[in-house]
Amino acid sequence: MSAFGSRIRSADFGRLRSLLPAVGPRTVKTCLAIALSIATARALHLMSPQFAGVVAVLAVQPSVHRSLRQGVRQWLSAGIGAAVAMGAILALGRSAWWIGLIVLLVLGWHVRWRWTQSLLIAVVIVINTMGADGVSSVASGLNQLALVTIGMGFGTLVNVLVRPSHTGAVRYFIHECEAGLSSLWQILRRDVDRGMMTAYPDFRARIDEVRQRIQEGFRFAEYVAEDLRHFRRLDVDPAAVHPTAIFAALESALERTRDVHRALQHLSGYRMHPDLYRALRLCQRALAHVIAGRPCHARLADQAFRRAELSLMQLPATPSPSDLRRHMAQYQVLQHLRQFYAALAPCAQARQENRPAPAAEPLDFAERIRRLVS
Repeated sequence: MSAFGSRIRSADFGRLRSLLPAVGPRTVKTCLAIALSIATARALHLMSPQFAGVVAVLAVQPSVHRSLRQGVRQWLSAGIGAAVAMGAILALGRSAWWIGLIVLLVLGWHVRWRWTQSLLIAVVIVINTMGADGVSSVASGLNQLALVTIGMGFGTLVNVLVRPSHTGAVRYFIHECEAGLSSLWQILRRDVDRGMMTAYPDFRARIDEVRQRIQEGFRFAEYVAEDLRHFRRLDVDPAAVHPTAIFAALESALERTRDVHRALQHLSGYRMHPDLYRALRLCQRALAHVIAGRPCHARLADQAFRRAELSLMQLPATPSPSDLRRHMAQYQVLQHLRQFYAALAPCAQARQENRPAPAAEPLDFAERIRRLVS
């Protein structure tokens, strides 16, 4: 009875846990930027001060580079929207139909210029400026520009002072991708040993899982690379330098793994040539060495591939059509194994270049600000 009760309590806790908010650093920074923006707008007695908080949400981006770029783009869109709205009020008035027409023009311009990320700000500026009754057009437009400046300023400032760090996520996805690739090669080795290959749709589903992790890793690696453009002089983690090289190499190795499996489908039910089998095992060991951070011995690999190629060229005196097909299939497998090993080389090089250096003393807050401004 107690065990049954504990299971019920654990199930109830699981349901309650799904209702709890997931709070991370970016969430806290966004809330802080919202509070500071609204408080400042209220202190300055601006109209609709809550709009500054809305703008602050857009300013806290995954990287400082995107915050700076987004801030410039949002302010330009706000300026265009305010200028067009003030001119429309003087020339056309504040009719709802005119507001709709001006919004249509602003939308069309942003789509033409491909400024879709800042389109919402421009539209809201036009609506708030032209829809504010009892206020002059100049005062309404300047009020909206002030709100955008406050929101973007606090959002960008918070993101700069407390920089987003994605190196942990990059390391996690590198580990997950390498583990997934190693699992695929364990399946290949097991299938070859038993003489029966896994169905290609099932193997492709596993490949798609690893590919999805690689794409996620690319996204976080791009955030790291963007911030390196602005913070090369700060205490940047050496392991985060050019992390996209590792994911590019893993993606290439994954594609070659798919090619190896597809070529092995033609050998299902046949015994692989011993030299070709040794080459396959060598590729699996090379992958394990790369994951462990150890160098690969290219000369030994070249010898193994050359020996396998010479062995596959030796055909029987009167080969049958099935023998020819089997030899062609094995030769194709050998070529894909060579390409896989070649794809591991940049991955191993990137891992060697991105080995963590000895940890340096963290910079205090004043030193960070001094280096950032200088």
